[in-house]
Amino acid sequence: VPYIAENEYGFDKMYEKALIASADSAQKDITAIFESDDYKTHEAFIKNYGKTYHESGVRPRQDSVEHGIRAKFSKAFLVQNMSKQTSFNPFRFYDIEVYLDELMLQCSMIDDQFQSDAEQIFSAHPNYSQSVTFRRGPLKLVQRCKMKVETEYFAEEYPTSACLVDIVRCTVVFSDFLAMIDGIKLFEQQVKMQSTCIKEIVR
Repeated sequence: VPYIAENEYGFDKMYEKALIASADSAQKDITAIFESDDYKTHEAFIKNYGKTYHESGVRPRQDSVEHGIRAKFSKAFLVQNMSKQTSFNPFRFYDIEVYLDELMLQCSMIDDQFQSDAEQIFSAHPNYSQSVTFRRGPLKLVQRCKMKVETEYFAEEYPTSACLVDIVRCTVVFSDFLAMIDGIKLFEQQVKMQSTCIKEIVR
């Protein structure tokens, strides 16, 4: 609970009680889902889904998929052709300033198509108008991309910017657990059919 300075009206106590009540309510909702018959019916699907996309042990990369963006210069090439009399870091420069810029440009070019295809997929949900809300997301900011590369992916294989797989984004909100399960299954089915620009689920 964030600290709020005490005052004569006791707003800090009221705020703390409101947060606790909200957390308790959310916990009850989550518990109710896990104990419901609907969850137990689909529990195997949920666990297998997680294993399929989260436990492969291989980090998804932009340069490891078909038609992905490959580095135009290898580390060996840069070592051989850069001046030895400078403190300039060619690996970081190409990775963060060149490869990432190319990736951002490509993402900007496909964003409209991705948003349209993603919304089209979920609009086929049997209860779309009542149970599903699709929200277009903004492209991840360049500065946020650079920060993520340098703080989370710094130990990954060059070019580390290739580890960014969430630049183009959207949000899908489901009204209940069953609607979400139907949405996940629908999404998987459409991706496997290769009917849109979305070709693979990586995580």
